[in-house]
Amino acid sequence: MKVLVTGVYGLLGSTIKLEAPSNFEIFGYDIDTLDITDSAAVAKVVEEISPDLVIHCAALTNVDYCEEHPDQAFRINVTGTINLLKACMGRNIKFVYISSTGIYGDYFEKEYSELDNPEPLSIHHKTKFLAERAVHSHVNNFLIVRIGWLFGGNEQIKKNFIKARIDEAKKNPLLYSDPGQKGNPTYVCDLVKQLFVLLENNCIGVYNVVGEGTATRYEYVKEIIRLSGVNSRVEAGTPEMFVRKAPVSWNESAKNFRLELENLSVMRSWKLALAEFIEKSRGVD
Repeated sequence: MKVLVTGVYGLLGSTIKLEAPSNFEIFGYDIDTLDITDSAAVAKVVEEISPDLVIHCAALTNVDYCEEHPDQAFRINVTGTINLLKACMGRNIKFVYISSTGIYGDYFEKEYSELDNPEPLSIHHKTKFLAERAVHSHVNNFLIVRIGWLFGGNEQIKKNFIKARIDEAKKNPLLYSDPGQKGNPTYVCDLVKQLFVLLENNCIGVYNVVGEGTATRYEYVKEIIRLSGVNSRVEAGTPEMFVRKAPVSWNESAKNFRLELENLSVMRSWKLALAEFIEKSRGVD
């Protein structure tokens, strides 16, 4: 099976390439090899590869940057996705789009399910939702995967949240973290395993795929530092310490409603997955 993966140097894309089954022939692209906002370049790549499957991970993901650069966010997250979709139309290609649980907004205190309507607040999440709508309107054989707070990877991954917090703790005896925002820490290896299960079962439509259980940023960081063994204390900060340019939802937590309903879930507790990742990372040091 020929698989075109965008954003292949990122945390998710690189893990897909590394963990793909042997029958997956991965053709990976990132910004240095394919500008997804260039429709002609995208069409040429799809024509040359003739993939059976496209996994679209590439996106402008810096939420605050998107808020200050809405044109660029729209061009990459929406137009880039549409360019890929147009190149896939009329071909027998399954399209997988990686979205975010942040698109749900903040109108519930509970965990969001796929039954809940997205009401995105930030430019980033608005563009991700517009891209989801484009997927619905351009292709029939699609899979939209809404993911949580992704962690994992190695030191080469720019957005290695766990390493960044541990490095910060090594330099500071006291850390402050946000007790107000909550979500689902999600291990990238668990996410990729779940993605392959969905593909093997020919699943279509929208799925939440997040680590089991919710946590505030404060609870998340506190657990990271506890597991790391670094001698640093984590305390809950005050709201003024965490002012953002983007109106980020305080509740990005979700539940794997469809996965559980269809008896397909392989997702684990975020705490168990985090402990495994930190232990593996310690062995690499």
